[in-house]
Amino acid sequence: MGGSLTRAQPKQIRRYPVPVPDKEEQHFVVRNLALLDHLISLRHRQAEKLDELVKARFVEMFGDPVLNCLHTEACPMTEICQIIDGDRGKNYPKAEDFFDKGDCLFLNAKNVTKAGFDFEECMFITKDKDKVLRKGKLQRGDIILTTRGTIGNLAFYTDDVPYSDIRINSGMVILRMNSKYINPIYFIEQFKMQLENIKRKIANGTAQPQLPISTMNKIKVIVPDIRLQANFANFVHEVDCEKERIQRSAALLETLKRSLMQQYFG
Repeated sequence: MGGSLTRAQPKQIRRYPVPVPDKEEQHFVVRNLALLDHLISLRHRQAEKLDELVKARFVEMFGDPVLNCLHTEACPMTEICQIIDGDRGKNYPKAEDFFDKGDCLFLNAKNVTKAGFDFEECMFITKDKDKVLRKGKLQRGDIILTTRGTIGNLAFYTDDVPYSDIRINSGMVILRMNSKYINPIYFIEQFKMQLENIKRKIANGTAQPQLPISTMNKIKVIVPDIRLQANFANFVHEVDCEKERIQRSAALLETLKRSLMQQYFG
């Protein structure tokens, strides 16, 4: 097969020293690590429950967006937002145009997740390259939607995002809300609740799922009074603050667990 696997021989394993503390210390270590695992799992469940709370609040205020059982006014996405594609022409960046640092962040699939933005792995293009691209430049308040591969991930480009120049790649679109009719936070939560239904409708058996703009034009969005949308968005903000607190707590517990693992096992 052009290579072989390296295997540890039993006689080599037998020579490897394994520290064996007394039973009392072993129980002490197991109890501490089990307690941390329990607390970390509890924090994750708390965060999941908060997500469920947001969905429940949405249904309480506006009904199920798929069934629209409250018969709220609904309209196509194109009536409440612009759907803006990226520049896919001859100037679209090639591999050699990307850098670890630069003037304009060029979003990749890892940057837009189910939980929003993630900037752990970033690619940048130069200012000159940015200038020759036409479409696909973000403005504060825009929503980014992934439309190829993993479809339906959303990120909200708020003032808190640390990058001022951002472009989307070819697997995304920009949703620019009409603030007279739709609140972006309200839209994001509604779209999440509609996503599984949207995926079923576009399932076509291809290797890479896609959500074309032509399909987005047919997606109906329920549009209640903008003041009710704002009230819901405020509720989501409060829940997000609590969720961030829980996630920070989970991260601290993970750090403590790693520290104890190092202390116990070297």
